[in-house]
Amino acid sequence: MYVFEELRTFTMIEISTRTRLAPDRCDGVCLYHTTELGIGHVGGLMPYGNANQIVKDMILRIRPETMPAPVYAGVCGADSTTLMRPFLRELKKSGVRGVQNFPSVGIADQIFRCNLEAVNLAYRREVAMLMAAQEEGLEIMPFAFHLSDIIALVRAKPQTVIYDLGFAALAAGAKADTAVYQRQIRAATCRIRRELPNVKVLLHVRDGRLRKALAPMISQLAADGLYITRSAKDTGQEAQS
Repeated sequence: MYVFEELRTFTMIEISTRTRLAPDRCDGVCLYHTTELGIGHVGGLMPYGNANQIVKDMILRIRPETMPAPVYAGVCGADSTTLMRPFLRELKKSGVRGVQNFPSVGIADQIFRCNLEAVNLAYRREVAMLMAAQEEGLEIMPFAFHLSDIIALVRAKPQTVIYDLGFAALAAGAKADTAVYQRQIRAATCRIRRELPNVKVLLHVRDGRLRKALAPMISQLAADGLYITRSAKDTGQEAQS
């Protein structure tokens, strides 16, 4: 069994231009276009506005240097309308610490995901964005959803990977078979460690009840901790995303 020096929760606060200031006690501040639009993460795949432009506008209004924690921007890597290198340089110049591949095609499941990949709206384009971000001096904290994503991420050599259990677990809620998710998670985290031996693995489990069930067994799942996003408008409650 893999032995970790420290098990912890990485808390990211989602803010919009309406909330402005983030709480003091957090590990990072994330700027997602879905937060600005007031929709859940899965809504990020819907054609509501221009995700990268919205994030860019948020940065101009929020000013990362005024935040109490490092700021990470959600970047849509598959967006062919964005000149990615200049955009990433702008993020770096504005004071953003790092980027995440959000919105991600990984949010989609099964046939929809296959159709997106078939028309080159693919996860590999998100990996290319992450690699470009590193070259521009930005940190990366990527989301991975499937074993194929983990293999693709090897090229980027991230220091941290967020394994997102996805929306199936959220839909299952209290009826979820925890043992099934344990096997799924351990298979993924072990693959991550085989491909990227020195990486930190955080689990993003959206359903609160399932998260509580899995939290005591984090070390058994070969993970370093949990990744949680909270809304700045109500930090006592996880954002429903």
